[in-house]
Amino acid sequence: MLQEIQFKLMTRMRQKRDDMLASDLQICPKIKKYLDVLITESRKWNAAWDGERKFQRGNCDCRVYDLTGIPCQHSIAAIHSRRHNPTDYVSDYYKREKYLAAYKHSLEAMKGEEYWDFHGGEIMLPPDIPKRLRGRP
Repeated sequence: MLQEIQFKLMTRMRQKRDDMLASDLQICPKIKKYLDVLITESRKWNAAWDGERKFQRGNCDCRVYDLTGIPCQHSIAAIHSRRHNPTDYVSDYYKREKYLAAYKHSLEAMKGEEYWDFHGGEIMLPPDIPKRLRGRP
């Protein structure tokens, strides 16, 4: 079972790294899908911009960006009104460099069961757990 888990992890890490290297995405794939949904939902909102540097409200009260590092649909509406790309406002933790850094290390293959050390002679017993008596100690 340990070898199967190790094999699946090794395969998954390699696959994630190869998928990101083959794509031209600048953010993680799941975050990109989530951001696309938020961009679609942001079309319901209208941001009132003064034309220079401020919006009607300076910050968003939903605090999604503060908690996740991903712009909420309200802030995406403001970002689009300034003709900017919402991907530029995603936290650096979700960017391509950090994703590739997380998957850059490879797991080494494990040797089979025939290479494991065998410590025979000792019988493995379950731990001794004393029975607790009822009532007040």
